[in-house]
Amino acid sequence: MRSATWSFNGPKVHFFPDASAQSVDHTNIYSFDVFAADPNILYAGGESGGVWKTSDKGLNWTLLTADVLHGAFGAVKISPQNPDVVFACTSGKIIKTTDGGSTWATVYSENNLWVNELWLHEGNPDLVLAASDKGLLRSTDGGANWSKVFPQNTWTVKNKPGDPNTVWVIRQFGAASDFMVSTDAGSSFFPSNNGWWQPTGTRQVTGAIIAPCPSKPEKIYAYLSGEGTGLGGYIGVFVSEDGGTNWANTHPANTIGQPYLIPSHTNIMDADGVDWFWQGFYDQAIVVNPLNDNELIAGGCSWFRSNDGGKTWF
Repeated sequence: MRSATWSFNGPKVHFFPDASAQSVDHTNIYSFDVFAADPNILYAGGESGGVWKTSDKGLNWTLLTADVLHGAFGAVKISPQNPDVVFACTSGKIIKTTDGGSTWATVYSENNLWVNELWLHEGNPDLVLAASDKGLLRSTDGGANWSKVFPQNTWTVKNKPGDPNTVWVIRQFGAASDFMVSTDAGSSFFPSNNGWWQPTGTRQVTGAIIAPCPSKPEKIYAYLSGEGTGLGGYIGVFVSEDGGTNWANTHPANTIGQPYLIPSHTNIMDADGVDWFWQGFYDQAIVVNPLNDNELIAGGCSWFRSNDGGKTWF
């Protein structure tokens, strides 16, 4: 991605968490969501600068949380049917607006809660899942009431493209992780770990992201980060061609850990792809080209691109 051209789209104004004054510091964007029916509308959650909204694809931004006591916003999600209905997560709570951010109400709170990702059912946006460090949370009434599907730290939640009742999550399981599947919109889950990477020795999984393939709904990528002997923050990108039933390392030789070499065995968590400067799950991300299931962009401290389904990265 070193040859790509990027431009800054804002927001460029940054306030302290209590909105008492404008800060001259920068802010990191922790979360954002685009309204699918109108991609001009986007909500972004900052590390400390609040939740912002644009209705013109980033040309102008409005701060929405000046009256909300908050910290970093780990997740934000727009209702797929109404851009004025938005959930956001900060400071041990999940908050919701039904008027485009003019007002917010707390719909769930738990001590030291951190939500990694939110999911809303495409056909029934009152059905909400929150992947959090306190487990997988579920609401069937738009956030009025919540249940805990399981208590393990859950990093990511996605649904099968075109089938919102088939939901995929990855949760922590000791030093390892579980890929979990639901066929009833998150009411229940079962593990699907055939070929799934299992740590040994001092190695452990510290984060995971799911990347579905819109052009090939049965195909899923899972990007794992970790710590321990020889990892340097990066475990690998794994792929399933059958909806998560079976898994394989995208690296042709199934190589895990050092030494790293671009492009044949790139440490995509690292700043330059070969060393050990990484920040863990904090900035881990992966996306798939919606028109080509073999084109991916992923990274941690830098972006890397693969044109061959994760076999090589540059």
